[in-house]
Amino acid sequence: MKKFVIFSVLLMVSFSVFAQSGGLVRFYDQTKVGYKNVDGAVVVAAQYDAGSDFINGFAIVIKDNLRGYLNEKGELQIPLIYRDANPFLNGYASVKFGDKYGFINVIGNWVIEPIYEEAYSFQENIALVKKNGKYGFVNDQLKEIIAPLYEMATPFSDGLALIKHNGKAVYIDKQGRAAFIKELEIAGLFHNGEAEITIKGKKYIVNKKGKILRESQDFEDNEDQEKERRN
Repeated sequence: MKKFVIFSVLLMVSFSVFAQSGGLVRFYDQTKVGYKNVDGAVVVAAQYDAGSDFINGFAIVIKDNLRGYLNEKGELQIPLIYRDANPFLNGYASVKFGDKYGFINVIGNWVIEPIYEEAYSFQENIALVKKNGKYGFVNDQLKEIIAPLYEMATPFSDGLALIKHNGKAVYIDKQGRAAFIKELEIAGLFHNGEAEITIKGKKYIVNKKGKILRESQDFEDNEDQEKERRN
């Protein structure tokens, strides 16, 4: 079987679409980050090594390589004690404390103790986690709905996640059932009901049932063909 590549970013789906001002705007002074209000007055002095925009009422700030959360008033609501931190989605955030990840609520209490090697933000009400070297999923009721069984996995997108199990890449639904079976070499996340996959070196666009809708060509392929046409 050919070695395949999962053509997607595990983690990290951009959170820019969730960004909210919260009335405070990030600014830089030399190499430090602070926050001003909409009138330009400094609310949080530039004291942090890095800081995010406000997402769902909180900004992640970093000092001395530790993370915490500011609320919309500019107060450090959750202290700088985490080695990694993700934005709050569905009322919870995944954070790394010591060598493990868990989930906290908006007042900083653990809702899932740090037991995971990796844990990501909720996407479509489900979070990707890793335990004992395998990936699985937790829902927003904080239940492990799909046990950590997979060598690799992506967050859910458009109702499906891409996993690698027993050396094969498969799309699964939120019940852990295979959406369809194909010998995938390269595969992307679904968006608007479609995804790009590669089978035997050829690229196709498929729907969520695995039906091939059309062949796919990326920008570089089109550029090469245009050069050949000109020559």
